[in-house]
Amino acid sequence: MKPFLIKRRGFTLIELMVAVAIIGIIAGIAVPKYLDIVQKSQEGSTKGNLGAIRSALVLYYSENDSEYPRDNLNSMFFGGHHYMPEIPAMQVISAQHPISRSVTAESAPTDIATWSYNNNDTTIFWGRPSVGCTHLDLRGQIWSSY
Repeated sequence: MKPFLIKRRGFTLIELMVAVAIIGIIAGIAVPKYLDIVQKSQEGSTKGNLGAIRSALVLYYSENDSEYPRDNLNSMFFGGHHYMPEIPAMQVISAQHPISRSVTAESAPTDIATWSYNNNDTTIFWGRPSVGCTHLDLRGQIWSSY
């Protein structure tokens, strides 16, 4: 007579521990990459929105006798002049600055976490919007230099 063999279905504890370790290693590699991709997408969105503001300013400039707005860009969005439907979002680095849709009129951009707009017609940078952030992007450039 043959001895009675019990066929067990399932995984041993060692097999489960190896599987959990492999998943942990993959997660340890994937999570930082995911966070980098999220930050790159935020940077790309902000740079694209800056380009949209600059394009709207070119339209404003051409329709208003070679004059840029002298306010904080409200004249582009309110009062019947709609060069853009709204002020686009600026999301630089969510840990350092919150998402902002406001514009600050200033001659030189500072670390104010809003869009910065030079409304001073006596400077050579009159009519130049920029990102109001002095931190570095992922490429090592200062945000306000864009």
